[in-house]
Amino acid sequence: MENRDPSQDELLVRQCLSGSEVAWQEFYSRFIRLMRSVVKKSFVVSREDVEDLTQSAFISLATALSNYDYRQSLPRFVCVVTERVVIDEYRKRRAARRGAEAETSPLDEAGRDVADGFKSNLDLPDEQMERAEVAAHLRNALSELDPGCRELLTLRYYRDLSFKEIAEILGASENTLTVQTRRCLEKLRTGFRGAQRKGLKH
Repeated sequence: MENRDPSQDELLVRQCLSGSEVAWQEFYSRFIRLMRSVVKKSFVVSREDVEDLTQSAFISLATALSNYDYRQSLPRFVCVVTERVVIDEYRKRRAARRGAEAETSPLDEAGRDVADGFKSNLDLPDEQMERAEVAAHLRNALSELDPGCRELLTLRYYRDLSFKEIAEILGASENTLTVQTRRCLEKLRTGFRGAQRKGLKH
């Protein structure tokens, strides 16, 4: 896969850590769309929240970059740091929501229990089991892919980035990425079928 030269990523990170404003501007322009995409995919928030969380993640990266392993994929590292910021925010909001729920009346609690009962009846055990099996087979198939394919499919389908955005991140042409995506998807389909067959044998 025609990824950006790792030495260029290392140079960019080292320049950022040395305090180069130009390097930080380049880092920001290169990864800001990826970070926004991670926030949108991971957490249901308003447009204002997306910007706030993205900026928080960028600030966290200023510290986290000192722990960056130059053998890692830099885009993947950015995703991981951004996801941590989002998870922390989600936990804060969930804790605040629990605090508010503790002040509700017993009648409100009873109504919520009934509603939860209806929701649980919608997901039958067989359907839950089938979805869990499909998800497990897919995870197995993904784990068997080479790192380049995993990163490309993650950016395209999990992060929901366009080929133009991915091209800017990975330093490859859109046409090249389109062809590589088809090949990676075919590998994933083959691996998924293989995982299903193994599951049936067990």
